[in-house]
Amino acid sequence: MLRLEQRIYCLAGWHVNCYFCTFKLREMKRVLLGVGFIVIICLFAQSCVKDDSYNVGGGGQQQDLAARYLGTWTVDDQPARINYIVIIERHALYDDKIKLQNFANIGGTTVGLIVGNSVIIEKQPIGNGYESEGTGAYIKSNRLQFEFFLDDGIDNIHRKATFTK
Repeated sequence: MLRLEQRIYCLAGWHVNCYFCTFKLREMKRVLLGVGFIVIICLFAQSCVKDDSYNVGGGGQQQDLAARYLGTWTVDDQPARINYIVIIERHALYDDKIKLQNFANIGGTTVGLIVGNSVIIEKQPIGNGYESEGTGAYIKSNRLQFEFFLDDGIDNIHRKATFTK
């Protein structure tokens, strides 16, 4: 049995070689291992929650990814200080792609890939000798925000445009 002085030293953490401190360290390790195990189980259980946002492979309804982007949009292109109209339509072959007619006010059609709340425009010709690439973001039902580059082979012009309905 430990004397009163040894217990006080052990509780204060000044003396770690006594039986009492060794016992407390073993107990603390067990508690920490138990808490860590519970946290891992909770994280695993949370990762198994069903996600109905997009059902690949049939069975159930499939979310229409393009629906919220479709329509006629008025574009405010501040760097170019111009306003124009862009019409967004479904892609004929892919559910996760859209076609943007008159993108960047060039007159051609651009294809965008829908990924979550974003539209990715890979580098592609859009007409009149220009290529474009960039990204867009779905902000709310009547607003999209695009940031993209226009390349005419000489200059690579950075543009930001707000699409509104």
